[in-house]
Amino acid sequence: MQRKLNTVADQVEDMGRQQLVKNQEYVRRISNLAGCSGETDVEFDVAYTSRPQAGCDTATQVFAPVIEKTTSKHLPVDLHIGNKLCSKPNCNHLDRSCKKNYCDETSINQAEAIFLKKSLENIKNQNILKVTSVTTDGSASLAKAMREHNAKVQEKVHYFKCFIHNMRNLHKHLRSACINQPKGMDRLLYCKKLATAIRTRVRLELTRLRKLLRGDELYLARAREAVTYVLDCFSGSHDSCKHKSVVCTAHLKGHSTRYLPYGKNVVLSAADKQKKQKVLDKYCGVQQLRDTVQLHNTNRCENMHSRLFSYAPKSMVWKRSFTALCYSATLGASVGRGLSLLQLAGRCGINIEASDPMYRYAMFTQNIARYHSDRKQKHEYKTSRYLSHRKRANRAVLSQSLYKAPSKVTKEHDYGINLGN
Repeated sequence: MQRKLNTVADQVEDMGRQQLVKNQEYVRRISNLAGCSGETDVEFDVAYTSRPQAGCDTATQVFAPVIEKTTSKHLPVDLHIGNKLCSKPNCNHLDRSCKKNYCDETSINQAEAIFLKKSLENIKNQNILKVTSVTTDGSASLAKAMREHNAKVQEKVHYFKCFIHNMRNLHKHLRSACINQPKGMDRLLYCKKLATAIRTRVRLELTRLRKLLRGDELYLARAREAVTYVLDCFSGSHDSCKHKSVVCTAHLKGHSTRYLPYGKNVVLSAADKQKKQKVLDKYCGVQQLRDTVQLHNTNRCENMHSRLFSYAPKSMVWKRSFTALCYSATLGASVGRGLSLLQLAGRCGINIEASDPMYRYAMFTQNIARYHSDRKQKHEYKTSRYLSHRKRANRAVLSQSLYKAPSKVTKEHDYGINLGN
């Protein structure tokens, strides 16, 4: 039984490697039709079986996909897997059946830089696609790896940092910047809502300017001006908003401040304003805006990580089958879970007809996945998701309301107002 399972795992690996080549050929065909001659932008991110910690290596396996950004499918075009585990006792780690491919003496934290350079070299050697830019998170080791790679090749590859990661860091440091809240307001809640409002405003400014302006230098100049006047706008001073901002609606009759903490203009002292502006200058300065000038992100890589760990949960140790599960996740992301199941069955010699329950189940899974993918692109889904997030964010405010307090005052003065939970 175990030997048969190992055979199936080997078949999955071969199918996954072949599918990566097919994905590259498909992307090249789409790129040629668009007049880009095989050029593509990619994103890269790694996932560990255990989060890396300073001073020790708790992780033993790493998954590093490369995903293209040319087509709407966002297909994986390359994959590297690091595994320090071996299921065989007294193994020399030279046999093909041994899945250990990462040295014990090498830190697993270095895997992201090593695999990034290997992926770029592998794509270049296959001579199917031409990588023009790479988007990763803000890791310093990845930036160094890109500099080392560009020093060896003639055609430079542009390096961008993830826009979403930068916004997360901005939000985190804005929340931690201690300020004196106005009287009668909760300080932690006030800082949280103010950080959320600033992050949302900055994101809207940058995304709208990127759509309006094609030149990078013009975008950087306008983006820097828009970010600088965010705090003044929130404080009620809209003198420069009409010329500097593409989001502020203070010049319109329907302007409202309900998006600000407690629905009022922000009142900050000079010291508090300087703290917030310092954080904005750190994460939205000229260099940071230049690193995220294309507003690319690594969301598709994180989706791949989520798909992998649904196949191989971190709560279990996968020594031999981890590589097969990684390629299975890659195959499922490329053609769908249902079609990948049918392809694997045909590869293993199982004849499946259209009337068989296995075929019906595979097609049902494929159709359900396509339905949910289309549903998440609709405006109704995005609106309901936004409302649910806002409802959860306002729970701390609503918990202090008299209408939610279990007292006699609530019953005597209940006017049928339902504020929600």
